[in-house]
Amino acid sequence: MLHGVIQRLRIIHQTDTKLILRELPLLDWGLAFFLAITSLILVISQFWTSAGVAAGVALFFILQGRTRLITFDADANFLNIEYQTPLRKQVINELPLQNIQRAYLYKGDDDGTQIVLVHIDGEELGISVYSKDVNVWKDDIVIAINTILHEAHKDDNSALDNES
Repeated sequence: MLHGVIQRLRIIHQTDTKLILRELPLLDWGLAFFLAITSLILVISQFWTSAGVAAGVALFFILQGRTRLITFDADANFLNIEYQTPLRKQVINELPLQNIQRAYLYKGDDDGTQIVLVHIDGEELGISVYSKDVNVWKDDIVIAINTILHEAHKDDNSALDNES
């Protein structure tokens, strides 16, 4: 249940042809906040070395916290998955949308759910955390992804109709 709160994808931009999902590094930021408060308490207590170490570790967590962006772009016909930190941006996966058939919500026996993309060849790619969630947020994302995939596959379907 906690993973669904901490590692939650959110829709940050949605049009008919583009969908951008974002997952914030809330656990990293939470630890950094806790360490910053600890550092402040240690400064008040005049434990300078310990305060410096705590502040340094807090800064480390802030700098290494990775925001994940998932962009579905029907116009460019690509799915991009990238990580962003305060210091750099790294594309970790780039797939043509024509290779992705659909998205669905996998439901496990323990009531956990995960958003899964199905490739044309049957291979599956989980893009969300597997978790039991307090509120329903994955259903809306699956619907939004399938809408974009439908838009991306329109040209494929019209080309098949013209060949017939």
